[in-house]
Amino acid sequence: MREFLLPGWIAQKRHAPRSTAMAISGSGRETDAWVHLWTVQVKERLARRWPAVEAVAGALMKDLRINGSTITAHLNNTKPMISGSR
Repeated sequence: MREFLLPGWIAQKRHAPRSTAMAISGSGRETDAWVHLWTVQVKERLARRWPAVEAVAGALMKDLRINGSTITAHLNNTKPMISGSR
């Protein structure tokens, strides 16, 4: 589930840091540790693919609706960034 929820939240926070809030149910050190690990993993993956995220977002802003083929084309036409290059 984290693969689907955290990337969108992290991308939104990167784009507009003050625009979202995240609520996580549960408590305890173990939950905190898992959420921290997943957040680090997702941020690293998202950072490497940020050019594709921007390309897809640009296409959505232009056309308001895009299909899977368009998304795939943007993913294939952008090079992943080296970690820490942005």
